[in-house]
Amino acid sequence: MKDVVSWSRRNWLVLVLVVVIAALVFKGKRNEFAATTYPNPRATVGGKGMDLITSDETAISPIMPPVADEVVSESADRLVVEDTSVSLLVDDVEASVNKVQGIAEKAGGFLVSRNVDSPEGAASGTVSVRVPSEKRDETMRAYAELAVRVVSESVRGTDVTAEYEDVDAKLAVVLKTKSKLESLLDQATRVSEILEVQRELNNLQYQIDALQGRKNYLERAADLTRITVYLSTDELALPYTPDEVWRPEVVFKKAVRSLVRSSRELVNLAIWMVVHSPVWLSLILVVWLVKKYKK
Repeated sequence: MKDVVSWSRRNWLVLVLVVVIAALVFKGKRNEFAATTYPNPRATVGGKGMDLITSDETAISPIMPPVADEVVSESADRLVVEDTSVSLLVDDVEASVNKVQGIAEKAGGFLVSRNVDSPEGAASGTVSVRVPSEKRDETMRAYAELAVRVVSESVRGTDVTAEYEDVDAKLAVVLKTKSKLESLLDQATRVSEILEVQRELNNLQYQIDALQGRKNYLERAADLTRITVYLSTDELALPYTPDEVWRPEVVFKKAVRSLVRSSRELVNLAIWMVVHSPVWLSLILVVWLVKKYKK
């Protein structure tokens, strides 16, 4: 016990710091617990006490909600976004790319992106299109007919029903709140109140546009499935000779340029050696004198 008291006297400053830090941590945890347990369900406009709470006591947040991938809705009408990818071996990649785009447009879809690469005649390409969901199977059969062989095919579906319903519910709340603010705007008499309400209406309109845009995107993504086609050249369709033209004069110029570059580097090294000769000659002289002195 005496040792503890003696140590405490010697290290009283450390004990004070520990107590202060512990008090700050406890206070922060208590405030966090209070904010979590008793959230503030009301909002005001410009400090004037204008109530923005809806009838169901839901406050409006200007931040878009995160996508709820793990939430499963119980709605009978599912909203599923499909992404399909297929890998094909074809005889002519460039011609097949054009055909893939044409098939999608014929089905009522459109091109998203396309890319073609032709290294040494073994061309490859990637085409991404969107087609109506009801035309997906028909489009996939048409793509299979273009190929010498279908290497792989995969379909990934993402259920966005819960997110769609959440966005729709938030949109309804914001629209209802906007209607209330518009009625307050009609009753406002002072310029400051009018400006404050108008500012909040502008903020609400921004939220409405964002929510409506997200809702439209989900509807559009569910109506139009995305298909990504990976194309590669069949080995039997490869030419016997490389596509790259052999140009001996270009090879000769490259060799000469390499020789000139190497010669310049050697001359540069010689110049550096001459300029730094006092240094390395002095080192050699010191080593020679040390060896001579030892003998």
